[in-house]
Amino acid sequence: MTAEVERLLHAIRTEATERLTQLHFPTVREEDWRYTDLTPIKEIPWQQLETAEVVEALPLPEADYQLVLQNGVWQRERSVICQDGLCVLGSVAGVIPQCSSVLFAHLGQYTDDRDYLTQLNSQACHDLALIYTSSKWEEHKTIGLHYLHTGHHCVSHPRCLIVLSPHTKLTVVEIYTGSAVEYWANPVTEIYVGEQAQLQHIVWQQQGRSAFHTKTTRVRQAKHSFYQIQTIDLGARLSRHNLHIQPQGEATTTIVQGLVSIAGEQLADTHSTILHSHPQGRSNQLHKCILRERSHGVFNGRICVTKAGQLTDASQLSRNLLLSPHARIDTKPQLEIVADNVKCSHGATVSQLDREELFYLQSRGIDQTTATTILTAAFAAEIINSIPLASLRELLRHV
Repeated sequence: MTAEVERLLHAIRTEATERLTQLHFPTVREEDWRYTDLTPIKEIPWQQLETAEVVEALPLPEADYQLVLQNGVWQRERSVICQDGLCVLGSVAGVIPQCSSVLFAHLGQYTDDRDYLTQLNSQACHDLALIYTSSKWEEHKTIGLHYLHTGHHCVSHPRCLIVLSPHTKLTVVEIYTGSAVEYWANPVTEIYVGEQAQLQHIVWQQQGRSAFHTKTTRVRQAKHSFYQIQTIDLGARLSRHNLHIQPQGEATTTIVQGLVSIAGEQLADTHSTILHSHPQGRSNQLHKCILRERSHGVFNGRICVTKAGQLTDASQLSRNLLLSPHARIDTKPQLEIVADNVKCSHGATVSQLDREELFYLQSRGIDQTTATTILTAAFAAEIINSIPLASLRELLRHV
């Protein structure tokens, strides 16, 4: 790591430490945290440590390159990286040369200074994963980011910066997995999609069932860019994803798809904001929850259109399937529109499996468990079939 990069990270840590003195841990008294109680996280004496236990990464055969981090620490011997000057993939504290200009231009520029969890991450920022494509990069590659977690009462704060120069294309898959012990992962991902660049972003969260997972994703899009994010939430005792997307130019395209499938006492919370502050922006958001037993799903999606966001075309839909009388969903799609020449819509549905459809399948000799599985798979198929990687589609069909 160069001296100027070390100074930058030191400045980020120092500023975050100062901000934390003026902030407080989120509580249910705040509207954005009304349904998600973080008290269990606050009461545990967390520690940051490296463990000798090896956690296996989820297979991703389509990945051209992969970066593996365990408890936030880069595992160089398990990574397949590219550093040819046109595409840079690796750890800032590792062997990435001449990355200071990208870091100074983007690192920490898109985060919320008032967000406590983000500042906790910044306070622990001694290293980060960097993905950068120069404007001369002409290939469309798939990159796997494997975040592995283990260690009882261990906390990690992984950081990632993704920067696409104009006219470049990438598919980035973030995969979060871990052991069965009680740990806390608090990752932050910052993304910049340059002019006419295209980023396909998949976030696969399958943490251990005793784990806590609080993730922040902050995205900025230049004009005429394309950004699609698909989030899959399957694991963790408590998971929260704060997603904020802001186009910084006209005629951007944003697609947001989310699929939650949980059971037991699991809680999965998604809070998203798409801010249209430039003309001719287009966004489409679809979020689906499948809730079993006593699980609890939360969705709060905001689409904001400022006065400058004329000719915006935005839609948002929350669909929820309750497979148990004890399952619970709190959903709140929102439109906040100031512009007067827009096309915007939003909606939400909450339902159980149709008894007539179940009866029809059972009348054809299919048992109730299999019939339930078929109908549940049909509910999720719209999102599963749109995932571009066959290995992840196949894995989801067996969940």
